[in-house]
Amino acid sequence: MIEEEKPQVTFGGVLSDEHFLRYAKYHYRNKMPFIFLAIVLLYVALYLFSGDEINAWFMIPIFFSFLLTLFVRKVILKRVLKEFKKEPHYSKHLTYHLMPDGITASYGRSTTYYEWTDIRKVYEKKELFLIYVTSYKAMVIPREYFHNDEDIALFKETVRNYIPQADLKNI
Repeated sequence: MIEEEKPQVTFGGVLSDEHFLRYAKYHYRNKMPFIFLAIVLLYVALYLFSGDEINAWFMIPIFFSFLLTLFVRKVILKRVLKEFKKEPHYSKHLTYHLMPDGITASYGRSTTYYEWTDIRKVYEKKELFLIYVTSYKAMVIPREYFHNDEDIALFKETVRNYIPQADLKNI
């Protein structure tokens, strides 16, 4: 009989909309300056093509660019929250098992398996960990999923053992 390998670390919980929004804010944080720059450049181009000279009124497009960027951020976060509420598995208890060959995420009768080589980046934030399996998809793991600080330390140690240092951020 083949003995099944035991997980090195097990943790889990129910993901809240607050945690999912926090993930979205971290995820889109690096993209917002590019959105702002694109909007500013669009306004500047429109201003210059209108034939007006550059004067104090030139700052108005930059101000509107800032406002439009804030609006775009709000729309993105609203869309993310809508996506969270549409996905039924987000409201279920997720259990994660870290093993020598990879990570399994289970809820109900569904299980998803990721090999360590499938993981692109791992971020440690103040209130959660983000394990990216694609550029846009991450396992969101709030610190509350762990029973104590020793479990968090074991999680971090396990991740460090299997993920290349270049792909670890703040861990």
